Amino acid sequence: IAVLAVLGYCVSAVSSKIPFLFDDYDGMLWAKEASANILSIFSTEPYFYPLYKAFFFLMYTVFGIDNYVGYHLMASIFPAVNAVLIYIIVSMLSHSRKLSLVSGLIFAFIPYNFWTMWWISSLDGTMTLALMLLTFALFVKYTRQAKNRYLILSLIFAFLAFVSKAHSISLPLLILVYLVVYSEELNKRFISYMPYLGAILVLDVACFFGPRLFRSASN
Repeated sequence: IAVLAVLGYCVSAVSSKIPFLFDDYDGMLWAKEASANILSIFSTEPYFYPLYKAFFFLMYTVFGIDNYVGYHLMASIFPAVNAVLIYIIVSMLSHSRKLSLVSGLIFAFIPYNFWTMWWISSLDGTMTLALMLLTFALFVKYTRQAKNRYLILSLIFAFLAFVSKAHSISLPLLILVYLVVYSEELNKRFISYMPYLGAILVLDVACFFGPRLFRSASN
């Protein structure tokens, strides 16, 4: 796992010398304005992504507006974490170390990771994916060991994913597919996991539609 994490980080970190691109500059402008009003992190303009905005603001505070190397190196953490999480999830589902390692390596080298590292503003995607994978991995762990701490942590990371980027809306579907496909291995305890799935859906709907409804009502 350590080797995979280091490899995943090094693969992504090759982009560290690429200057800011596209709307990276818009992100810098927003972060500069947020210095005067930290609560703008929770603004629904242009999107309600408070966790991503908070992380971007943290990078701005540490690295300023010119140190693009620092931004790239920080952003490289998430593809490395995701490669390790892919390894862990595939290992839990397949019980095959070889398949898990191959899956993790394939993910570490896919072109998508390079693009997200070149373009700092796409950090919200890799961050959200990390939180979604953590949510899923902890839930799978819960279905195998039935320890409440895994369930609670899974719900916490699900909430963090929902306030990071909108594509986390697909998380309940991922969990539902897992429950259906592995129903026999789970001894058909499908119904017992419905409260968890319901809680995930409530969080999903609240975080996705709530801020949009609030913005519409304000306008």
